[in-house]
Order: sequence, then structure tokens, then C-alpha cells
Amino acid sequence: MPNPIATALTIYNGAKYIKNGLKALSECKLNVDVLDSASIVACFARKNFKTASTVMFLLSISGLLEKYTRERTKAVLTDSLVIKTDKVWLVTSGEDVEIPITELQVGDEIRIHTGNVIPIDGIVTDGEATVNEASITGESLPVMKVADTSVYAGTVIEEGSVVVKVRELSSNTKISKII
Repeated sequence: MPNPIATALTIYNGAKYIKNGLKALSECKLNVDVLDSASIVACFARKNFKTASTVMFLLSISGLLEKYTRERTKAVLTDSLVIKTDKVWLVTSGEDVEIPITELQVGDEIRIHTGNVIPIDGIVTDGEATVNEASITGESLPVMKVADTSVYAGTVIEEGSVVVKVRELSSNTKISKII
């Protein structure tokens, strides 16, 4: 490519980086956009257009890598937080009946035992349990749940057993909104 055309193309491509840097400065922010634009402007000032092109090429590669990493991280996080419970123990008059989670309705009461993932958002109506809520709150210590306290889908009962009245089904829980 002829040198004048390559120079014009480099200046044209550098304009978006410079624009982003100036925008950040106008908002009184000192971020990566400012550093990127400063390095490109310095290359332009020294009439070193090949170096400016190389910097912009590396910035575009890093942008692609960042996008890939962000999408992959979101996919892995989503997969790890998805509730994989197929069946629940529905509390009926005097006995527990195992039913598919798809048949569960708001207002039903289910029994959840030690080691089980809570599949729905609800209110404890009976029993006591310590619940690991790290997936929702980040808190590493388990929380004691007794009657009239809320429990959330995606949390795990570490010890005890509770009966929970369904407030939100799997598709509308706090964890599904986070994902």
C-alpha cells in the first residue's frame, strides 16, 4: 500500500481511540482509553505511523480476547448457577409425595433436606436448617433458617430440614434474575 494512503488510514483508524480518550477526559475519568489515545497521539506526533498501527492492532486483538473471556466466563457462571433439580418432595396432608418440579405451583409446600439445593424462592413454614447462601450473597458462613424466614433458589441446606412455601418458581427466582 502506498505510504500516503497507509498514513491516512492509520490516522483515520486512530481517530476512534483518540475520540474515546477525549470523551473520558471530558468526564474527568483517567482510564485505559486515555492511555490508549495518549500512546497513539505520541506515535502520531513523532510521525511513527507504523508503531501507531501496531498499537491499534494490539488493542483490537486485546478487545477480541476480552470479549471472548467475558462471554466464556458468563457461560461458565450461568452453567454453575443453574438449578439442576428435577423432582421435589411436595408436602400433602400427612405425607410427602415426590413430584416433577415442573408440576410445582406458587403456594405449594415442599420439604427440603440436608445437602439439597433449594430449587425455588420461598418462605420457611416449618423446621430449622442452616443454609449456605454464598451463591446469592457471597457470605461464607451458613445462615439459620426458621419459620417465617425467606430462602432462595440456588442455596444449599447444610444441616436440618425445612418445609418451604413456594413464593417464586424456578424461572422467576432471584438467582435466575442474576443469571
